[in-house]
Amino acid sequence: AIAKLSLGTAVILNYTAPIFVAIIATLFLKEKISNLLWLLIFMCFIGLYLLVEEKLSFKSFPIFIGLFSGFWAALAFVTIRTAIQEESSYTIIFYFTTISTLGSIPLLYFGFQIPNVTEWAWLLGIAITSFFGQVFLTTSIREAPASIVCPFSYLAPVFSFFFGFTIWKDPLTIHMILGAGLVILSGVFIYLIERRPEPVVE
Repeated sequence: AIAKLSLGTAVILNYTAPIFVAIIATLFLKEKISNLLWLLIFMCFIGLYLLVEEKLSFKSFPIFIGLFSGFWAALAFVTIRTAIQEESSYTIIFYFTTISTLGSIPLLYFGFQIPNVTEWAWLLGIAITSFFGQVFLTTSIREAPASIVCPFSYLAPVFSFFFGFTIWKDPLTIHMILGAGLVILSGVFIYLIERRPEPVVE
């Protein structure tokens, strides 16, 4: 998705994960979803439509792949929330990286090239920052419900739109800005709703 779409669009499609988490958590973690929460989820998908409507006719597959990545990321968050009660964060990260590495080996068949020195430096930077990002994310999910933690990740698509526009001159239309805003606001309000304490019954 990142290769075929603008950086901000690809990233925000992946960052639909918190919306999918709210839905999946209802099925697997028995977390209740209010009518207002369903409305916010609906608003999020309206925002997604506005974000990608101009690309649907000729880039539908990358858009679908971006959404699909968000769905699988949500499954990962929910699984971490379930497993974290019995396993440490580092055990989960170890298996995550190991399985991801092994699962990526078949992709070497599709045009693998040995990186040069500069590319190795970039790859090392990706590995280091990804490691710390995964550690912090896993730890945060350990300390709070997944549906509360995940909306904070919406800072990433904000930065992605900024970097895409300033570095790679990715286009920004009014519809894209409005759509991205709806997705981000939906995630923020989901966080505000989910963080409210349950009423005390005497």
